[in-house]
Amino acid sequence: MTLLIVNDQVIAVQGMRQGIDWQSLGIDDVKVAFEAQSAREIILNHPIDMILCDIEMPGESGIELLTWIRENHYTMECIILTCHADFSFAQQAVRLNCRDYILVPASFEVIAEKIAGAVAAVKERQETQEKLHYGELWMSERIKDKQEPQYKKSEKVVEDIRLYICEHLEDPNLSVNKLAKQFFLNPDYLNRIFKKHQGVSLRQFIMDERMHLAALLLKEEKWTFAQVAQRVGYDNYPSFGVAFKNYYGYSPSDYISK
Repeated sequence: MTLLIVNDQVIAVQGMRQGIDWQSLGIDDVKVAFEAQSAREIILNHPIDMILCDIEMPGESGIELLTWIRENHYTMECIILTCHADFSFAQQAVRLNCRDYILVPASFEVIAEKIAGAVAAVKERQETQEKLHYGELWMSERIKDKQEPQYKKSEKVVEDIRLYICEHLEDPNLSVNKLAKQFFLNPDYLNRIFKKHQGVSLRQFIMDERMHLAALLLKEEKWTFAQVAQRVGYDNYPSFGVAFKNYYGYSPSDYISK
């Protein structure tokens, strides 16, 4: 994760770089700009996750820089530093969707605490984006061979249910009864038409989709076992581990090592 410090006070910047344990906060790279134009060039040429920006600087102010950042649709987390307790600055910070407003001088502990909050926000956003990405990938795989021509009523219902299942695999309560209520059908009738058109029971189809998605996520090696379990509808890892082993014949950890 990369942080950009924008501050014309060289000594203050050096103090922060040396006085804060950035690695422990999850910051791998700390870049520095002593005025707004240099900051723009860094932002244009490097991915920046968050910015710690002084307001008062020679030439372009920090507020002007942050306005440019938002106008150009950068989503980095922003924290403002200022030596003036001026409410108008706080108002501008809110307008620019800044995460925090630090009145300096401030201790390294205070600054580190604010940075930790920004790091957590960046991680949450990244996880959300990855989740959306995998959701889109998974859905595209499930519907790419969908046939558009005439569907009989029961075929259309089954197709709608298939898509609903693929979109709600995280729901631990996904079941025949819940789907029947969702689509205003009798559970027995729903089971019957689903097996007729899909060749497997509704319960088995849900299990197949969950296990196939779990295998896909495990191979990516970006998720913990607990996260994978949650994403395929299991409240805890032990239950997921048992289900996965029963399905594939080996545990999630053995599957990854294969």
